Amino acid sequence: MSKLLRDEQNRKEAEIAAESRRHYEERVERDQAEAREWHDQMMLIIASMQRGGPQTL
Repeated sequence: MSKLLRDEQNRKEAEIAAESRRHYEERVERDQAEAREWHDQMMLIIASMQRGGPQTL
């Protein structure tokens, strides 16, 4: 395989890897946001239970 073809193949692989990384980072951001939201909801429920109030979401 010529150097030009190898360079082109390497460039394409790097682009694919970068896109994969972007998707991974977007997923992590979404998962973290969902985890924060879930945590906040659980803290509200626990605080409500400690006060003896209604346990609504």
